[in-house]
Parts: sequence; structure tokens; C-alpha cells
Amino acid sequence: MKFSKTMTKQILSFFILFSANSFSQSLFEKGYIINNKDEKIECYIKIESNLDTPKKVVYKIALDTEEIEASILEIKKFSYLDDQKYIRFTGKIERSGYDEFYLDLDKNPIFHEETIFLKVLMTGQASLYLYRFDDIDKFFYKTKEQSIEQLVRKFYLKPNRIVVRENNMFRQQLFNSLKCENIKYKHLEWLKYEKKSLEKLFKKYNTCIAPNEEVFVVSKYKKKNELHLNINSGIDLNALELRYSGVPNEIIGSTIQIGYRLGAELEYGRSVSKYRFVLGYNYNSFSIEDQFSTGDYLEGTTYSGIYKENEINLALRYNYPYNKKSMVFFNLGLTLNLRNYKDNEFIKTESFQHTYYYEYFDQVFERTIYHNGEIYYDISGAVFFGVGYKYNKKLSIELRLHTSRKLNGNSDWKMNLNKQSLILGYTLF
Repeated sequence: MKFSKTMTKQILSFFILFSANSFSQSLFEKGYIINNKDEKIECYIKIESNLDTPKKVVYKIALDTEEIEASILEIKKFSYLDDQKYIRFTGKIERSGYDEFYLDLDKNPIFHEETIFLKVLMTGQASLYLYRFDDIDKFFYKTKEQSIEQLVRKFYLKPNRIVVRENNMFRQQLFNSLKCENIKYKHLEWLKYEKKSLEKLFKKYNTCIAPNEEVFVVSKYKKKNELHLNINSGIDLNALELRYSGVPNEIIGSTIQIGYRLGAELEYGRSVSKYRFVLGYNYNSFSIEDQFSTGDYLEGTTYSGIYKENEINLALRYNYPYNKKSMVFFNLGLTLNLRNYKDNEFIKTESFQHTYYYEYFDQVFERTIYHNGEIYYDISGAVFFGVGYKYNKKLSIELRLHTSRKLNGNSDWKMNLNKQSLILGYTLF
């Protein structure tokens, strides 16, 4: 199959748009939800790509089932990856931010009652929670003696509307609530309103009050990187076209040959991403023996040779899990073909000569061409698109289509190669 320039651009445009849309999507992680009836439902929860606290929960009972969307009023709690936990909270919230343009002159917090999800950062004698919206972090806490309450820090302007001040009310709140001999006011005087500092203080308090009690501390949710090694083998359908300068604008020889390929590839990406970067190597080889089919004096002339190449592939892979054991994937990439001249037998043609006549200023001239040619190879590249299926994260099959590429020969001969591949693969790890 030969791609035209227009078709190549259309494929690239489609894949770029498809990729941009898909990057905003996320994978599903195993977890559970607890509804208003206190029923625990095992499921797969969609991990949103943004960093804000979720406003709803999208989940599947199984990976191959339809998505279910639940509002915050339907879910009391949900969790995934064992330690990523969220609880529903209804209460007073102060939402002021950091942007000077929106600050007012009032240093006192202004509360509004809302229902939100809070991310659990730590639980124990004192628990710490986080609510994030528009890149703004608001922390909440709870002790055995009091219910969940917001830790307040508010920025405000002085009357001149130039100087920004801070109301660090949260330090006084913690001093009043976290009573322990190991916590002094000096520990709070310069306490920062940030996750790391607050977690350190709450851990100190929980250890002081109940040293033998296990304290839950959420681990940082990391999008784990994955590296896979795949080996592959397959067949190539190689369509070769030959052109000669003595017969311009005409394909003088064409042949289709079956070739063989053997290679390996590294696949790298994040565990929650459907995308992978692929770096691959393949060794390809096929032999040629045919005759020119057109070109007057070239017709019937035999050409033959052995074509060998080392192929380097760089690609972006999109994986779409269909169910627990099946996955469809798409590849878009660039292949660079590096040939070793020592290993190649050049395509050779039989000796021939051709005499032709041309007219110049009303005079007729005779010219004879002698040729005993070797068509040599050069470095070339092509774009490829592939679609494949993977079973049980191990076995795969892929159909790969390449754009036409030129194998630049000498000044007289030019070659074009159109290659399509059927590839079988196996993932070692």
C-alpha cells in the first residue's frame, strides 16, 4: 500500500487530534466506594488527570462494563490504590485565594456552607485533610474531641490596597487543639500552611498522644513508570519500483517480494497513562530476482540482488484496554533504515546498450548509452502507522503500514520501496 502525501498528512492530523483528546482521559484503578446506605462496592475508579479534588466519582464495576457516574450526594467515601482516600464533608468553607486582584480589606474569614470531598492525608488522634481547587490548597483537621473544621489562612489587603497581609488563624487553632507536652508554641509560630509542614506536626502530635497507635499516612500518589521489553518477528510485503534516467517519468521495473524481520523494542510510559514511547530495532532482509517489464530497450533485462537493513523505530503508542485480558493499540512513528554496505549485495542489471537519435538546430545526432550497472542503497526514513491487538499483556499481533520511501541510488537509477508488515510479538517483562 502506498500513501500519497495528502493521505500521510491526513493520517498524521487525525492521530495528533486523537492523541490530544485521549491525553485528557485517564485510566481506571481498582478501589471501592461507600454509598449512602453504607454499602461497600468494589469497583474501578477513574483517575482524573487534573490535580483538583474530585467533584464526582466515575467508576466501573468491571473494566469491560459501562461507566457509572455518581454525584457527591450519592457517595460518602471512596478509595483507590489502597491509600488514596476521600470522604464527603458538609460544613463551612472559606475559599479565598492568593491573587491580589481578588483580595479584599477584611482579614476575617467569610464562610459558606458547602458539600465537598476531602482527601485524607493522615488519620489518628488528630486527622488531616486536603481540599484543592483552582490550584489553591485548603486544609481541614479533626480531633477526637471535635468534628472536621477548616484550618484558616487568609490573605487580605491593607487600606492602601498595595500591601498584602496574612491572617494565620490556623496556628492558633492548632495551638488550642493539639495539646501535648512535645508541642510548644515555638513549633507553631512559624508553621507553614503547606502539606509537608502540617503532616510533620500532626505526626508529632499523634505519636505523643498515642505512641502505640498505628497512624495512617497517605503516600504521595505517583504515576509509576513502567518499562517493558518486547521481542518480535514477522513478515514484510515489499513492493519495489525502479526508475531509470534514460526512461523518464515511467516505472521501468516493479516487483513484490516477501521479506522477514526479527527485532525487539522497549516500551516506556506511566502506569496510569494509555500512552507509551517505543524505541525498537529490527533486522530486515529480502531477495530480488525479476525482469524489467517496461521501458523499450530495458524490457526483459534481468535485475537481482539481496536487500538487508537495520531498522530503528521511534513511535508513540496508544493502548486501549478492552477488558482484563484484551487490549487494542495504535502506533504512529518514524523508521530510520541503516544499511551496511558490506552485508548487501547491490541490485545488479545485465549489460545493455541503447542507441537513440535526437535533433538539434535541424541536425540529427546519434548517441549510444552503455550500461553495466550496480544500484546502491542509501539511508532513508519513513512514517508508519500500526494497529494491533494484545492478549493477556503478553502476546501481540500488529499490522503496520509504511509510507513510500526512496532508496536513493546512483545518478541513473532510482528506487522506491513500499513496505507493509505483519508482526507477532511477545512481552518478556
